[in-house]
Amino acid sequence: MAPPPATTPDTTTPTSPPTPTSPPTPPPADPPAQTGPPAEQPPAAQPGTRDQPIRIYNNSFVKGLAERAGQDIMSKGWQVSETGNYNGGNIPTTTVYFQPGTGQEAAAHQLAKDMGIRAEPRFDGIAHSSPGIILIVTQDYAKTGK
Repeated sequence: MAPPPATTPDTTTPTSPPTPTSPPTPPPADPPAQTGPPAEQPPAAQPGTRDQPIRIYNNSFVKGLAERAGQDIMSKGWQVSETGNYNGGNIPTTTVYFQPGTGQEAAAHQLAKDMGIRAEPRFDGIAHSSPGIILIVTQDYAKTGK
């Protein structure tokens, strides 16, 4: 009987280390460079204050003033539910009105701070209006160019 043939190691397939199951994680990218001025962010407010619905009424002869004020206010993160005219009397200065002792009070004071206007409790002419903050804009708001 003939001896078995001699075997030689297979050198055609190199041994490679096992491949990892996930690719290596690249280093974090630098944040993109900012171009132009920073975006205006709404000022910090008490939690829930900007959730109060705001109705804006024009008490001037400036057409579209309530809508303009609404855009200004929404740009600061507030929600406007209605705009229109207020014909119930002459309001001397732009004022945000609230029902005392409610969540409207803190929100009205924050809105007044954000907009540089005053906040007051509701007066008799609007005391029983639907719930929510009422902003009555007057000629002085038109002059501010806000």
